[in-house]
Amino acid sequence: MNKSEGKIERTKFKFGRNPLSFIIVVVSLAIIIFAAITISSYVKTWNDNKVTPFVSSSDDGSNNTKYKNSLPTGFALQEESENYIIKRMDGKDFNLFDFKIECREYGQLTNGSATFDCSIKANDNIKEKAKVLKDLDTNKRNIQFAFCFAADWVGMCTYATSISKYQISYTAEDPTTFTKSISGLSNFPLTANTFPVPIKVYTPDLYVCITFSYESGGVKTENYILKYTYNDYHVDGVTIGGYVK
Repeated sequence: MNKSEGKIERTKFKFGRNPLSFIIVVVSLAIIIFAAITISSYVKTWNDNKVTPFVSSSDDGSNNTKYKNSLPTGFALQEESENYIIKRMDGKDFNLFDFKIECREYGQLTNGSATFDCSIKANDNIKEKAKVLKDLDTNKRNIQFAFCFAADWVGMCTYATSISKYQISYTAEDPTTFTKSISGLSNFPLTANTFPVPIKVYTPDLYVCITFSYESGGVKTENYILKYTYNDYHVDGVTIGGYVK
């Protein structure tokens, strides 16, 4: 027997009408369908449950109209213009005046209510504007606060039912302190209905809208919508919606 006769002839695989080709096609289609369903689930859940706190009819460019019905009583944003400013930013970056906020109570024993300790004090950044701040009411209060707890993926957007107004003065030596509560909150973590793995949201973000007006060749109004994460607003030892980090 010569060497050539002893060799085992190997048949190369050819894609076509055979069982192995059929299996490859089926598995490939399954992977594609699974990926498409997964992407669609996450994208749809995100789009349906992404929230933009303090939206109004003038700045609502998304599908978040369902969140406008629960805005605080007396709260409204106008069309943004040169004399009407709306800025969204992280709370830790706000330095126009000293503003501190801490969540002192929010847990399973509070029946869905959160309470915050707040303080405000003028600094040099607001010195010139503080001289010409416009009063918001007859009590000479000149700065307004609105509060909201929100969480993307699960569509949570819960406002304090009313706005709060206080007076800020550059000449005041001591900060103005106050408390604020938001009720009707859920216990965290919450779960988003995503496929194949549900997304868990462990804590909500806190949003504070600060509004004031002042005279500067006419009346100008500034709105600062500040975002605070759990690590920004929580106090050690406080249970946030049933979740302790």
